[in-house]
Amino acid sequence: MKKITKKTVWKLMSEYIRLRDCLKTTGTLTRGHCYTCGKSFSFKELQAGHVIDGRCGTMIFDERGLRAQCMGCNVFKHGNKEEFIPKFIEEVGNEIFEELKREKRIPKNWKQSELETLASELKGKIAYIKQL
Repeated sequence: MKKITKKTVWKLMSEYIRLRDCLKTTGTLTRGHCYTCGKSFSFKELQAGHVIDGRCGTMIFDERGLRAQCMGCNVFKHGNKEEFIPKFIEEVGNEIFEELKREKRIPKNWKQSELETLASELKGKIAYIKQL
């Protein structure tokens, strides 16, 4: 069996987040709105951005803190936090935001079995969304 890497799981997570948010914002799987600037982009132009920085540890795969963003907001504006954070807190509440901030500090070394499980779960979520 082929080894599942964090990179492989991240590709699946990014696809899932972008599909989820395209469906949520436009009702399609081909276009979505950037969470922070609100502009419409094609699925391929969107990225999965983190409300709490941290592509390591527990944050990288925590879908609670991930939203579809355009490259301008996610990369060039470093997540556009001045828009992201207040909107996120309004959406999910300050408790979740504070919980994510606390969990960021927890070191995490992903085991192969955890990556395999997460990859399998994400493939299932992606397949489910695509059949809607």
